[in-house]
Amino acid sequence: MKYIIAIITLCLAYQLQAQTSLTVTERIQLYEQEIAEGQVDELKMLKNYIDLITLCRSIDMGKTYHYFREAVAYAREKEQLDWESAYWRRMAEVYYDLGKSDSSYYCIDKAIALIEGKGFDYEQCANYQVQGGAFFAGYEYEKALEAYLKALELNEKDKTQKLAAQQNILNNLGIEASTYSMIADIYVKLLNYDKAIDYLLRAKKIIEDNPTERIAFVYFTIELNGMLAGIYTTTNQPDKALPLLQKSYEMAVEKELVPEIVLALCRLSSFYYTERKDHQQAFAFAREAQDMAKETSRPDLISSAEKSLMKACFGLKDYPTACRYAEQLLAHVEEEDWENLYDIYGYLIMMYALSGDVGQSEAYLTKYNEAVANLSDINLHNSLQEMEVKYDVQQKELEIMRQQSELERERTKQSIYIAAIVIAVILLLLFIYIASLRHKRNKILAEANATKDKFFSLISHDLKNPAIAQRDALQLLITHAGEWDTESLSRYYEELLISADGQVELLYNLLNWAQVQTGRMPYAPTQFDLVFELRSDIALIKNMADRKEIRLELQIPETAIVTGDRHMLTTVARNLLTNAVKFTDHGGEVRLEIQPEANGRYRITVADTGTGMSREQQESLFRIDRQRSRAGTAGESGSGLGLIVCRELIEKHGSSLHLTSEEGKGSRFWFTL
Repeated sequence: MKYIIAIITLCLAYQLQAQTSLTVTERIQLYEQEIAEGQVDELKMLKNYIDLITLCRSIDMGKTYHYFREAVAYAREKEQLDWESAYWRRMAEVYYDLGKSDSSYYCIDKAIALIEGKGFDYEQCANYQVQGGAFFAGYEYEKALEAYLKALELNEKDKTQKLAAQQNILNNLGIEASTYSMIADIYVKLLNYDKAIDYLLRAKKIIEDNPTERIAFVYFTIELNGMLAGIYTTTNQPDKALPLLQKSYEMAVEKELVPEIVLALCRLSSFYYTERKDHQQAFAFAREAQDMAKETSRPDLISSAEKSLMKACFGLKDYPTACRYAEQLLAHVEEEDWENLYDIYGYLIMMYALSGDVGQSEAYLTKYNEAVANLSDINLHNSLQEMEVKYDVQQKELEIMRQQSELERERTKQSIYIAAIVIAVILLLLFIYIASLRHKRNKILAEANATKDKFFSLISHDLKNPAIAQRDALQLLITHAGEWDTESLSRYYEELLISADGQVELLYNLLNWAQVQTGRMPYAPTQFDLVFELRSDIALIKNMADRKEIRLELQIPETAIVTGDRHMLTTVARNLLTNAVKFTDHGGEVRLEIQPEANGRYRITVADTGTGMSREQQESLFRIDRQRSRAGTAGESGSGLGLIVCRELIEKHGSSLHLTSEEGKGSRFWFTL
């Protein structure tokens, strides 16, 4: 964990200058001098302080505290909240390394609070990473996981903003990968190896999908391979572990990373010792690791190589050499590093016993028991903490499941309520719709009844009365035929003919109206010459007009090609002209106009100088239930059906019958085709 934070967060976030030629002490002196002289810019001063806090912790903690206080004061003076937060974060790491968890928690909480909600997503992401590491060290795995997930959320937000601004996101990718590896550490502790492998593979894919020469990524890839190999070995999958160990070694050699080469060789030696039982190969890897470790003069690397040599020699049954390496190891191990002491003492007991040195074996047995006792206390404490954490995690998961179940029940209830409301609304709308249909149907039935009543009224009145009158007239004619002269008889016959014509017209209108109402008058549109079709009807109308000394004015073109039903349109024109003649006094005028319009249509107009109509008569003109028979100016009978038929026939052509009329001055009907 510390290794990953140090490599990824430190290297990527602050990009310390490479000054490999200077020792730690020399670098501290350089930064102190630059701060004292104050000749560097503000950014360099801020960086120098964080470098001093980092470097001094391995030499002089007093200086670490001193420069931390100075750094915070300088950041506040310059109003650099993000840098002040970074100093608190760095101190949290210092306390974390010292095992002072309470101080580490305090510092990282301070770092987070300083920039919370202030837009420093990248810096806050680093804070949550360190907080997660502190919780992990304290066996608070649930809190550690929450911190890491928060870090991922902030990192994703910062990455999205950088992508939108077309900025480099390599640092964000490194943080994402490192956080995944930290989450994997948690699942290893919880013995959930499948989850751990999943997160490590996610981290590995990020690095592989974004190749870079940054050395931090190389270190991190080697570390990832080592972690994966360790899990595969633990879960009895050695065939998956070996390629990863070999890859780590090859990468370290390619980049000439001597410390990483030593560690990779030690891992290979351990693998061949435990998994392959190839002690000779294990010894070869360990010997090469020892030779390279001595070149670095680093005690930790030398100890790792010597431990691998000790195990390999033990496997080869070279007990004296194995004991020598074990004794050398003890010189480097700290007094309270009980885990390492336990391991080394165990080997020494076996090796001296197998060499026949019972005294030395018993001496190390005593030390071994002491290590076991101390390690047992530590392991018991850690196990109890881990059990407590696991229990808390399980309880949390159960609580989450309970809450989810409760939410699901609530959602189900809400769905049922909503469904019930929807069904009720649908039923209400259906009821309203049915009521509306019933109302419309009743209205239609009422209109139909009114129409029926009017129809029978027309039949009983307008047909019956004239027929009776004709019968009486014929009876009178038969009785007095011998008494009347020729002129009287001729006049009487003419009146009978007029009465018969009225009846014929009424019959035609009734027939047409009935056909329209029952849908038995088919609409068959064609192109035809309206003027030509009206010539015979115009001749008949002219005879009617002449009998009443009415002038028939025609304003029509030679031809008028229209599209419509030939029979319907001639019926309309004939009815309109007949009505005009019927309700015009002697000496009046009836006019027929057929005028072309700009859009290729024709306007057909029938106008007269007759009796006209009142507004009330106009409003009821096209309603059969309000029709009243009107006699013409010469006593001609009329039912009012003709105009109703005209309107309905015109509407079948997609047009409308229009009317303007003034009582005593005449009427004007027109429509367009």
